[in-house]
Amino acid sequence: MFPRVNVNTSAKDNSVPPEDLHIVCDIVIPIHNAAHWVDWCIDEVIRYDSNLVGRVILVDDGSNQEQSQLIKQISQRFHKALFVQTPGTDHGFGIACNHGASLSSAPYLLFLNTDCLLTEGCLESLLAPFNQDPNIVLSCPVSNNSPALTLPMFPGYSYVDMNRLCQDAFIHHPPENKVLDACTVVGNCLMVRKNFFEKAGGFDMVWGKGYGEETDLHMKAFSLGLRGVVALNSYVYHFGSGTFQYEAEQEQIKKRNYTLFMSKWAKEYQSLAKQCSKKPPIPQLKKHIQKSIQVANPLEIDVLFYLPALNQSTGGIHAVVAICNALIRAGVRAGCVVVGDIRRSGSNAYQEPLLFEFLHHPTNQHFLADKNIAPKIVVSTIFTSAPIVNQYALARCARHLQYIQGYEAYFDAGRRFNEFVEALQFGDAVITTSRWLEKMISRHLPQDTPPFRIPLGVNEYVFYPSNQKLQISKKACPVIGAVLRSVPDKGQGMVLEVIDRLIKCENFHAIIFRSASYTIPTWWLPEKYTIVELPAEQLSIAQTLRGIDVFLDASLHEGFGLMPLEALACGCWVVCSDSGGVRDFIKDGENGFIVREVSDPEVYIQKIKASLNLPPPEYNEEYRSSHSVEQYVAKIKEFVRSPVPYNREVRLQQIAEIHDLPILFRFYGMLLTAYMKIQPRIPRRIHLALQALLGQSM
Repeated sequence: MFPRVNVNTSAKDNSVPPEDLHIVCDIVIPIHNAAHWVDWCIDEVIRYDSNLVGRVILVDDGSNQEQSQLIKQISQRFHKALFVQTPGTDHGFGIACNHGASLSSAPYLLFLNTDCLLTEGCLESLLAPFNQDPNIVLSCPVSNNSPALTLPMFPGYSYVDMNRLCQDAFIHHPPENKVLDACTVVGNCLMVRKNFFEKAGGFDMVWGKGYGEETDLHMKAFSLGLRGVVALNSYVYHFGSGTFQYEAEQEQIKKRNYTLFMSKWAKEYQSLAKQCSKKPPIPQLKKHIQKSIQVANPLEIDVLFYLPALNQSTGGIHAVVAICNALIRAGVRAGCVVVGDIRRSGSNAYQEPLLFEFLHHPTNQHFLADKNIAPKIVVSTIFTSAPIVNQYALARCARHLQYIQGYEAYFDAGRRFNEFVEALQFGDAVITTSRWLEKMISRHLPQDTPPFRIPLGVNEYVFYPSNQKLQISKKACPVIGAVLRSVPDKGQGMVLEVIDRLIKCENFHAIIFRSASYTIPTWWLPEKYTIVELPAEQLSIAQTLRGIDVFLDASLHEGFGLMPLEALACGCWVVCSDSGGVRDFIKDGENGFIVREVSDPEVYIQKIKASLNLPPPEYNEEYRSSHSVEQYVAKIKEFVRSPVPYNREVRLQQIAEIHDLPILFRFYGMLLTAYMKIQPRIPRRIHLALQALLGQSM
């Protein structure tokens, strides 16, 4: 794309502007089928836009038709955005970047991956080194996921918090202390001096779809006596392999390109590595951060969610993490604490974006004793955690919200009905997800404290219908989808009964999302069904749903019913039991069918067959606009910024008035009430004894 000429190695470079002039850069974002990441990426570009940025060039490199339309739609949000497409199919990272760079007239280029999120001051920090040394031609930030330049997010911190830490660590340092030579620069967020990039011929096309382009460019610079540096005062979020994650040949590409790189640059790379080892960037950055936070102040958090576990297969946890991510991107300091054995709960298997690092405590006693964080709001996410979270919130004068996604009185076959109702007495407010759930919970609450209802939503850039979807009646073999979840009361037996009848006697193919605990009937013919093992990533689930015509759900009770909503958003007809929460978005006969005869498999079959003569349903635009995670953000912000002060005496009275709780809860309430009232006046030895009895340090 760029002409190959000799690079001028002169120390003088007329493209370096004086300090008092604005440095202008263009941002080039190469894209291949990652609209959901473009959505976030462009939002952060807009958020931190300044007069430094000329144009934002979005290069669509062979995305499919649906994704390309979504990417173009996203680009229209920003007046500086230029949407272009590379000719032909997927060429790869380097060629897409070269194409975008050829459209730029700015003196500097920022190559930005779609799954990389900018932070405040990032552009300024990346441009600053070019004023310090004309031999600097490449600069990049630190991130949570960038090979040799990785600084993991600290527990309780988001990527935004980490950026603040990095900035604060160098606030009183001269500019030259803020950069170090990198071995090597990382391409997820790479600022490049434009004239060097052109003279070097851009990214070499030999690297194919990706892996190695930026390192190759760095070696070209190093061999000419030029520098690639890391800006230690800048931190960005990088998910990693946002595009390549779904490429079947990903590992083969990595191996081939690594071998190619070492054959070209082994000597130069080893020389650079030896040079950089004298002042390795990440250890140096850690030292500076440690010095800047020597004063042990508690970490202030606006909202802290309590999770009893973490795994990919629990839908409720997905909602909590999505809310937490959205709060962080909206400027609210949010975090999650996981209590228990985080290894056994499956944190390594959690594959969705995490814009923060979890706090972790092995037991509730450790959680209660933690004095290192100071939240304004603490959110319990299941009824069993409400007493502990309430105790924690009381001790820190924080508000306690209960976030209830299901009618938990029915959980475990109703064995804990009493516990659930009693747990509702705790906290300052209850948030629910559907009208049905709101109604079910309201009867257990005082009339003057009704729950808030904020429905769930889906990411429209992940869950969307296929443009190629045909009317079901025109298909030779319609596809029915269903899920066999590991939790009880989700109608798994009815699902198997209905599918068994259909694929034995009718011309249907079944796609079944299955937890490991379920086996498929041995008499089903292999060609009649497809298994999708759970847990699975949202992108994989959405892609499968787009190939399904009718989605079946026979759950006995649903606080909301997120997977039927996801199926609807992907263009499926939904045939579901009258399980409660689904009434909020399934319009009987319009976009699905609600079965009230929940124990009759023939009724489900009748409704499925009725769907065959109907066109694919439309996802209700009114629902799309009113059901989104942004509503949670608005409500949480309202709580955080509420001018009403926390009333300690009211909370003490709430505890004192609870008479119907089990003896243990009453004992805890009396002790805590007494403790809070007399704490300022009791002798230290009694104070310590009472602390020990309560199992906390205050």
